[in-house]
Amino acid sequence: MITLLLTGGLFSVDPNKAVVLTLFGKYKGTERDAGLHWANPFYAKKHVSLRARNFETLKLKVNDHDGSPIEIGAVVVWLVVDTAEACFEVGDDENYVHVQSESALRNLATSYPYDAHSEGQMSLRANTAEVAEHLQC
Repeated sequence: MITLLLTGGLFSVDPNKAVVLTLFGKYKGTERDAGLHWANPFYAKKHVSLRARNFETLKLKVNDHDGSPIEIGAVVVWLVVDTAEACFEVGDDENYVHVQSESALRNLATSYPYDAHSEGQMSLRANTAEVAEHLQC
């Protein structure tokens, strides 16, 4: 009986993954080191991917800073940094990133004109590197 209880606490962590440990809904910690581990057998264990992931947004039809209609899209590269926040504050991290990316892209498009109309003015077309920095966090 005790042997079964003790072996029930064994779990493995794969490379580029983490395991979030909770006890009756209360966060107890995260194990990030790959390998075989032991924790209280009553802990609930949720596996979270830490690998970098990417996706291409759909082309969005929005108005630029000057009100001209444009189509804009982006390739988003992301990874989970805070496992507890990903599990408890966000829920579905992939859906969260998709929704937030679309919102950020719409906001970016309305912040700059597509073409610069005066010298020194930033634009989506002429200043792609600077505009891309605006999106990074």
